[in-house]
Amino acid sequence: MSDDFFMNGVNMPGGASSDDKLRMLLLYMLRMQGGAAGRSALVNTVCKYGLANYFEAEQTIFKLLELGLVRETSVENVGKILSLTKSGDSVEKTLRDALLTPVLRSRAEEALAKGLGDGDGSIETDVSSSTADGASSVTMTASQNGKRIMSLTLCVSGQDEADAAAQRFRDSPGELCELVLGFFSGGEDK
Repeated sequence: MSDDFFMNGVNMPGGASSDDKLRMLLLYMLRMQGGAAGRSALVNTVCKYGLANYFEAEQTIFKLLELGLVRETSVENVGKILSLTKSGDSVEKTLRDALLTPVLRSRAEEALAKGLGDGDGSIETDVSSSTADGASSVTMTASQNGKRIMSLTLCVSGQDEADAAAQRFRDSPGELCELVLGFFSGGEDK
């Protein structure tokens, strides 16, 4: 990180010590949250746990957006949601072990386990499925800060397909939200 006034703020041992490590840290934290999280919640968590300061976190998010590694979507009554793009997902998977030290990864996991941004910004999921007249359906709902941001019902050919769709949604709710919001808002994944 540069030595100017605004960038000299990592205040705990084990914080991100370079621009690349901070980029990777934020990508990793998004992945750990299912691929998406509220921008302010992510920044607050990074700052609260001494992984970087506010200016470093915001500058890094700007760079990730510029590089097309994350996308930002505004959701009414919720705020800005950051989500991994396909490129960001690929970069995170490829470079995670090379750039994130075990200490930094552990501190990020500990911060996320305590709650992203004190509970604001993380995406909660609810999934239900049903079968009637030989057809199965699965309803997937994503909420943030107690407010529903997306609900999607798919009719599928059988219960196995419904279970597979439900599991994929539970594993990566941010990815589905990003795809649906991107499709309807005219956004394209980089």
